[in-house]
Amino acid sequence: MEQVKVQMKMAHKAASLEKQEQYYLRIGKQVQDANAELQKLSEQSEKLRTERIEKQDCYDKEMLKENERERAVRAVHQLEQVKEAVMTFASLKAQVTLDEKSGKLVNDFVKKLFRNTCRSKRKLRKSLKKNRSGKSGCSLS
Repeated sequence: MEQVKVQMKMAHKAASLEKQEQYYLRIGKQVQDANAELQKLSEQSEKLRTERIEKQDCYDKEMLKENERERAVRAVHQLEQVKEAVMTFASLKAQVTLDEKSGKLVNDFVKKLFRNTCRSKRKLRKSLKKNRSGKSGCSLS
């Protein structure tokens, strides 16, 4: 009887050890599966990150091209404005030259432009005088 109890205890321990071994094997398998899944997800993440960076670089290049196009369009527009201004100035200069021969400035635009220029010069001189007098008349009290 005693021997049967010992054998039962041994059998029970053996079964318990076998269950523990299966449990640890199952846990080990789960850890391996989790590590494999983690590696797979890490690779996918790296791939997506690389794709995102490539797309961002492509987008940045497109934006640079678009900015260059816009700058070129603005530059052409500014050149056209300058060309118009030069042509206007040349035609006004020709009119003033013709009118000076007769001794009169007939063009009202040229008269207004001349008056505004003179006013601007006077205002500039006044402000310069104020600035000079303000600096020299300042005392440290």
